[in-house]
Amino acid sequence: MEDENPARYCSIVTIEDTPPPPASADRRRVRRGAAVGIAAAIVTLGLIGAALAASLHPAYLEGYVEEGSTLRMSACLGSDEAVAWARTTEEGGRVVVDVRAITVLPPGVPRNAALTCDVVDIELGAPLLDRVVVVPDGTELQPLP
Repeated sequence: MEDENPARYCSIVTIEDTPPPPASADRRRVRRGAAVGIAAAIVTLGLIGAALAASLHPAYLEGYVEEGSTLRMSACLGSDEAVAWARTTEEGGRVVVDVRAITVLPPGVPRNAALTCDVVDIELGAPLLDRVVVVPDGTELQPLP
């Protein structure tokens, strides 16, 4: 106990405080995080859009029956398919009918093994009269008996 110096044990040891990073560093970090988040969201939306675009395709239309200003289309769909939308464009002497089907199967997988035909009703702005009904590629649809 001869070398017990109370100052030796009671001295205050300080650690040099490091200054906080400048505010611009915080802003850069926040901006970088926001940019990464936005980029990830854009990529995700792009992938979802590509998957939807790959799963949409024209439905096979057998023909139509006219009932006043309504066209009753016979749309044939494969297994695991459903009608996504049915649109018309009435231009002069033509009515362009666009019926799209959506599938849950990946592209390239055969879907026509169990083909079923559904009725899709499409409202026209005016009765058909002598106008021609066509699909978007220009093929004319014939009225069903």
